[in-house]
Amino acid sequence: MNTTSKLLAALIAVAAAGMAHAQTSNVDLKGGTQVQAGGANNKQTANIGNAQGSGQSNVKAAGVTQVQAGGANNTQQMNMGNASGGGKSNVDAKGVTQVQAGGANNKQTLNMGNASAGQSNVKAAGVTQVQAGGAQNAQTMNVGNTSK
Repeated sequence: MNTTSKLLAALIAVAAAGMAHAQTSNVDLKGGTQVQAGGANNKQTANIGNAQGSGQSNVKAAGVTQVQAGGANNTQQMNMGNASGGGKSNVDAKGVTQVQAGGANNKQTLNMGNASAGQSNVKAAGVTQVQAGGAQNAQTMNVGNTSK
């Protein structure tokens, strides 16, 4: 094999590997907004439209609000339209609101249209989740998720 053939073979191998791990993510968020106000040792995360491996994700949200106000040791997480592995996900939400107000050691999670294996197509509309005060409460909303 001459140098040109070796180089061509290497380029084809790299391109094939890239196709095997194709990633696509299209997000059109609009409103956004993530707020965490006061308190101590609180954690807030939002993962929207992430794609890994051979995943694909198309999210389109609209209002999208996440609020966690005060308290201590609270956790709030929003995962929407994430795809990994052989996953595919299409989400089209609209209002999507998540609120957790005060309290201690509370946990609130919203999982919508996440695909780690298979396919997930979600179309929602109002989608609201509220947890107000108290201690050691947990609230989870799972909408159209797929996993292995």
